[in-house]
Amino acid sequence: MADGHFAQVILYSRTGGKYKGLNIPVEFQPKVVESFIKCKKGDLVSRYENSSHTAGALIIRLDGRADMMTGKLKQNMIWHWNIVFI
Repeated sequence: MADGHFAQVILYSRTGGKYKGLNIPVEFQPKVVESFIKCKKGDLVSRYENSSHTAGALIIRLDGRADMMTGKLKQNMIWHWNIVFI
């Protein structure tokens, strides 16, 4: 595997609904090296209450620790990498 820093992003929903897709900002899409999405379009997704309510996971590659700690990345992962509902 290539050099770099890797992080696992666990996907979950703050609300329940029917899964439509995952909204990852364009500038972060190249950082995703692996993805596992348990939901298919139209599946019911529960609001996160425990680890059995995850919707999937991503592995992202970052250039270094500084890249991992940037406020922009943290803010985008929290607020913009959300599950989209129908």
